[in-house]
Formats: sequence, C-alpha cells, structure tokens
Amino acid sequence: MSPGREAFVGFDSAWAGKAPGGIASATFSQDRLVHTRLPEPAGFDHAAAIIEELKSTHHYVLVAIDQPTIVPNQTGSRPVDRVAASLVSRLRGGVQPANQGKTKSGRTMPSKVRMFGPEAPIWQFLRRIDAVQNPPQSRSAASGRHAIEVFPALALPALEPAILERKRAARYNPANRRRFSLSDWRLVARAASRHAAALRLTALSEWAHDLAEIPKPTKTDQDCLDAAICLIVALHWRRAPRNQATVIGDAQSGYMVSPVTPATRAILQSAATKRGVPMDMPW
Repeated sequence: MSPGREAFVGFDSAWAGKAPGGIASATFSQDRLVHTRLPEPAGFDHAAAIIEELKSTHHYVLVAIDQPTIVPNQTGSRPVDRVAASLVSRLRGGVQPANQGKTKSGRTMPSKVRMFGPEAPIWQFLRRIDAVQNPPQSRSAASGRHAIEVFPALALPALEPAILERKRAARYNPANRRRFSLSDWRLVARAASRHAAALRLTALSEWAHDLAEIPKPTKTDQDCLDAAICLIVALHWRRAPRNQATVIGDAQSGYMVSPVTPATRAILQSAATKRGVPMDMPW
C-alpha cells in the first residue's frame, strides 16, 4: 500500500446485537478522497469484516463507534455519561446509563448484561478490530488502527446550532412514533449533508440531502443517518481545529469524543469541572 492511505469509519453500533445498526466509511490517499461507502445496515460481524478489509489496505484507520466502549462500572452511570447529560438533558433528551448490569441492591438487569456484560458483543467486536483507544493519539498518529467512542446526541448541538438555540433535542427516531418529528428528521439529515459537503464527501452529502426528503423514514434509515454522523465526527476529530472538538473522560472510567462550539463546550466544561471529570486532559 502507498503511504498516506487513510480510512474513516462511522459505526452506529448494534448494541446488544439483536438488530443491525449502520455503517459508513470514506477512504483517502494523500488527503484526496478515493471512495465513500454510503451508509448501510450492519451488525457487528458485517462491520468488523468491513473494518478488517480497510485495515489490510490502509496505513491509518479510525473507527467512530456509537456505543460505550469502556464500561468498568457494575452499576449506575459512568462519569462521562453524567457530563454528557448536562448538555443532552438541557435539551430535554436523555443519556442511557452504561453499566455492566447490576443495580445498587445487587439485582441483575438482563438488558444491560446483554449490552455491557462480560460476553457482550461489543467486547468481541473491539477485540476483533484490534484498534487502540487513545483519542489524542488517533488525532495525531500517521498510522495505526484507532477507535473512538462517539455519541450523535452529544455531537448534534454542535453540528446543528439551531438545536441548542431552541433548547430541544432533535426527535428523529422513527421508532418512537409519539415523539418523532419529520421536521427534526429533515433538520438532522440536512445538517449531515452540509457537514459532509464541507468535508468533501460529495456522495454522502447528496445521500443525506435525499434522505431528508423521504416522507416516512424508518428505524433503519435512522441507523444509517447516525452512521453518517459518526463518520463525520471521525473526520472532524482528525481534521478540525483542536478547539472545535473535545474528549470528555478518560481511559479508566470511560470517555466520549465530540465536536463542540463555544456554547456547548462551556456547558460541558462546567459540568466536568463540577464533577471532577477530565476534559481535554493528556492521556
């Protein structure tokens, strides 16, 4: 392979593995776009196969995963989840607590065990792709296989400032029929189209533009849209000015990588300081 070959992957994870998520990728040679793999449904095995293929042909691979990737706590929430909630809750959204499946009373929660217990598919997936989780290193490295945890609900207020200005999270999950908003669907898809265009991902930008116009989106459509957002966040983390992105948390208790604006950074920094959670600290 020639030097300077880079691959970026956005994976809206399948979480417990019962239903597929979504995956998208973009490859570059010497900063020139070579190929865009438009979002498609993908479970853990399919996603791992795509990443393994990219690993064999590219010097640098960065996978942005929408699922907690470090969950040492048996109960409750990770510190990073609480900091993320300071922004998401302000928008009347929620952050699902990540833990290994125990309540404080010792009761087992099967749904959490399936997602984060010892045999959860996310751990098998991470072992298979064999990627380093060190966000500062993934930003500066010339080579290697890297993974970062991302969270579209945390990224969206920075990618689409209107969400913060109106003080309400985007309700773009078609599976939640009671809360779903077609105008929010269009807001998010158009934001993805705009950022993809800025990153010179023309095919992805056109795909997201077309997705914004469909009259009845499905959950699969949303998984694919979230995969596109994860891909955008991966490229943003690698290429945007450092003050436009953040790392909340650490390698011991869990972390998230996200785009930020001055407004969203201020909210997150205040919560991180109050809770004693690292933010943009050396790893």
